[in-house]
Amino acid sequence: MANSNAATRHALQQEAALPKRLGYMPELDGLRALAVGAVLFHHFVAEGMWGPAGVHLFFVISGFLITGIILNARDRQECQQAPWWHPARQFYIRRFLRIFPLYYFVLVVAVLANVPGTRQEAWWLFGYAYNVRAALTGQWTSHFSHFWSLAVEEQFYLLWPWVPLFAPRRWLQFVTLAMIAAGPIYRALAIASGANELAAAVLTPACLDSLGLGALLAVRNSGTNTQTWRPGKIFITTAVLLRLSHVVLPDMPSLLPLRWAYVSLAESMIFTWLVGKAAAGRLWPFFSRRFLVRTGKISYGIYVYHNFVPELLSTGIKAASLPAPLILIRLLSWPATFLIASVSWKYFEGPLNALKDRFRD
Repeated sequence: MANSNAATRHALQQEAALPKRLGYMPELDGLRALAVGAVLFHHFVAEGMWGPAGVHLFFVISGFLITGIILNARDRQECQQAPWWHPARQFYIRRFLRIFPLYYFVLVVAVLANVPGTRQEAWWLFGYAYNVRAALTGQWTSHFSHFWSLAVEEQFYLLWPWVPLFAPRRWLQFVTLAMIAAGPIYRALAIASGANELAAAVLTPACLDSLGLGALLAVRNSGTNTQTWRPGKIFITTAVLLRLSHVVLPDMPSLLPLRWAYVSLAESMIFTWLVGKAAAGRLWPFFSRRFLVRTGKISYGIYVYHNFVPELLSTGIKAASLPAPLILIRLLSWPATFLIASVSWKYFEGPLNALKDRFRD
């Protein structure tokens, strides 16, 4: 018994000596709610800047969280002298449990139900390459138009974690800054060379500034740095001025590559400022409200399901021999999407997500 107690105390002491795992940040869920709300507004109310802005907010959050998780796992692995592959294995198993089941569930149902376009584009969708398909053709099927960003996220997950996991720490800031610069440079070159707008917007290189800004925030605030970096007034002022300059610049074809280069960058800088405040628990109390936090928690389901909801509602209402005006369908799509995502979280995503605790670093 004494030996058992001693072993327990020793294990607790070892755990206490390790770098602390990243804690839950409820205000980030508030920002996720803002992001998914912008996407829903884009599809259910009026198309415009809202949808792309919401997606790029998701990218900044992803870059921040994924990089932070990997750097924290690396610190713990080095303290424990665990095998090099251990944090990578744990990370990918946890990502698999969170992302793949819902994604492939929706695809399989769409194939079985013969949703228009699904079977023709199945290989692109099942291979997480729908953004490549959209870039090559310059168009997409409406039901899956939002899946381009899921492809970008997955491609980022496949490649980026190996950098913060193995690159020399002194290189990480340089690499993230290079990644940030690559995004606007790619977009400008794509438009200047005559590529279609989707090719300039939805391929992973076009999104590297959003992902990289989040990653930079994590790198600058990792356990290896002595000072906490939060984007300050100069950072946010520069971002806002860049974004507003889009309005005053003359609408000239020669300036089009320039516009494509910096507009998303400016938005992502603003989002990085918000994410930095949320990570520090200093965002406005509004973002900690229960409804927003709850919405953020189920935002992945909301995002995946939402583009299918209007047609489901329209089909159901017409089957009941009731009138189905477009404005009614769009109004009902908001609560219907939230309800479907809530049920999905409670009975499908949530139980699978809970399994992630078995694969902590």
